[in-house]
Amino acid sequence: MQVDGSYYAALPAPLYSEVIVRKYEREIEILDQRGQFLRRHDRSLEKGHFEIPPQDRIFNPSRETARLIGKVAKIGPHCAQLAREIFARLGRPGQKAIYGLANLTRHHKGEDIERACEKVLLLSQPSYQALKRILKHYAAQASAAADKPPLRQHGEHIREIGEYQAFWDEYCQIATHGSHEPDPSTTTHP
Repeated sequence: MQVDGSYYAALPAPLYSEVIVRKYEREIEILDQRGQFLRRHDRSLEKGHFEIPPQDRIFNPSRETARLIGKVAKIGPHCAQLAREIFARLGRPGQKAIYGLANLTRHHKGEDIERACEKVLLLSQPSYQALKRILKHYAAQASAAADKPPLRQHGEHIREIGEYQAFWDEYCQIATHGSHEPDPSTTTHP
C-alpha cells in the first residue's frame, strides 16, 4: 500500500481491499474496513521507501529480475554477485538498485564498474549507493588526470637528446679520471 509516496505492508488485509490509514507525526496505523487494527509502521521520511518487514517480503525472482541479473552479469562476475546479494537482502524493492546497476554502463566503463563492485562486496552490507560513491570517486580521479598537461618530448625549451648524452658522457669521464675541472674548450652544457 502507498501512503505519501512510501510503501507499507497492510497484511493480513487481502490484496486490493480497501483499508483505513491513520497518519500521525511519526507513524501510521492501518485498519480494515470494520476499524480493526492491522498494522503500525514508523512513518517513512523519504519518498519511494519500502516499510515492509522481512517476513512480509515475498520471494519471487520474476523474469524481469532474472533478466536484469543476466544483463549485469555481462559487465562481470563481481557485478552479478552484487546484484544477487542486493536481491537476496532486499527482495523485489531491491530491483530498482539492480536496474540502476545494469544501466551504469551508459556513464562508466565496464572495467571500472567491475572493479568498484569488487570493493563494494567487501563491505558488511554491499549497496548500490556505495557503488555509486566509488564510481564518482573514480570519475573525479580520471577528470583530475585529464586536466594535467601531457608529457612533451619536444618543445622550444627542450634540447635534443644528443646534447644531454654528450653532457653525461663528459661528466662520466671527469668522474672516472678524477679531474674536477674539465677542459673549457671541450665542455658543453645543456
